[in-house]
Amino acid sequence: MTSKQNDQYANIGDKYSDFKDTAPLGGPETNTVFKLLGELKGAKVLDLACGHGHYTRLIKQAGAQEVVGSDLSPVMIDLAKEAEAEQPLGITYHVGDASDLPTLGSFDVVSAVWLLNYATTKDELTAMLRGVHRNLAPGGRFVTVTVSPEFDPHGPELDAYGIQVVKDTPYEDRSAVTMDLLGANQTATITTSRWTAAAYAECLEAAGFASYDWRAPEIPEEYVQRFGDAFWNNYRSNPNTGFLVATRTADLEPGAE
Repeated sequence: MTSKQNDQYANIGDKYSDFKDTAPLGGPETNTVFKLLGELKGAKVLDLACGHGHYTRLIKQAGAQEVVGSDLSPVMIDLAKEAEAEQPLGITYHVGDASDLPTLGSFDVVSAVWLLNYATTKDELTAMLRGVHRNLAPGGRFVTVTVSPEFDPHGPELDAYGIQVVKDTPYEDRSAVTMDLLGANQTATITTSRWTAAAYAECLEAAGFASYDWRAPEIPEEYVQRFGDAFWNNYRSNPNTGFLVATRTADLEPGAE
């Protein structure tokens, strides 16, 4: 991840927290993430791109034995550490670059909500995925949320859910999508990569993942009742979120001797 991406978070800080905590998309995202994470009781979990610790804390509260949170942004890690100080859960946080990730342990699960979409080259995307693979125990699973390869920035609008597309710039294997994140009180602007499914497949395989699958978001009944079924029509037809699950086999790390 580049320093430019780091600067985005240095600028948005609490604005992103406002969006994460109040936008309607939080329900479907969280519901789908935890369905894909599966049983966490007693698990060792590494949460990459942990931000202010939103999912990191939920993972620990779901019964994970050991949870480590890592994010490139010192601003976000400071927010996460403040939350930990106010309500200690035993989570360890540190600043780290996911595109140059050392071996932090052998984890049963690696989660990464909004990480891969910040890669701007396939080499960077592959490096992120290799770092994930390196930190997974054999049989461990990787669950990540990213911009869906099928998302159409010019399709049905997502304003009602807290997402407003500002600009879409196409490249060979990706497009750079600039979006406003509309929180209850503040608006944050970020630019992310919408990689093609083919690019993801190439980079996943280069990183050592032979088993992976894309999943669609699931809207919990509570949110259907709260907002009404028709409210979700645009999101169902054009979700910006894509959910990817990959499993590490017992094979050696690519390039390992």
